[in-house]
Amino acid sequence: MSLANPSSSNTITIERLSKSYAANKPGSSGGAVHYIIKDVDLVVRGGEFFVLLGPSGCGKSTLLNIIAGFVSKTGGDLRVGDVEVRKPGQDRAVVFQQADSSLFPWLTVRQNVEFGLKMKKTPKDERRKISDRFIRMVSLSGHENKFPRELSGGM
Repeated sequence: MSLANPSSSNTITIERLSKSYAANKPGSSGGAVHYIIKDVDLVVRGGEFFVLLGPSGCGKSTLLNIIAGFVSKTGGDLRVGDVEVRKPGQDRAVVFQQADSSLFPWLTVRQNVEFGLKMKKTPKDERRKISDRFIRMVSLSGHENKFPRELSGGM
């Protein structure tokens, strides 16, 4: 998969996805099921810029953690391209707004964006091309050489 050329190979397909746990209360015999998310259907095509909005506690973070492979689903199907998601992989990532836990504070915006590509030994000129595309996509052009502490929370 090439980040420079998004295609159906990196389309996220979610069908009837659920995450639940047994809601056993002290003194009860159990059996109740508590759903965090239930029967979610969603397609995010490769290259799309996608925003997930909802009130606190509705399951946004749970859904993103399932897509990233950090949390297992309890039902439904989740694929990236034709591959079922079962664990974390290099083909997807999740970045939450808390920059202190998801960015390297000693690296610039560009260096943070290029980090995974550098670890995969992607050539420098290709890393630059890909990082330029994603920096433009999130409206951070002109801020490439700033450090996370120099950006606003929304940035």
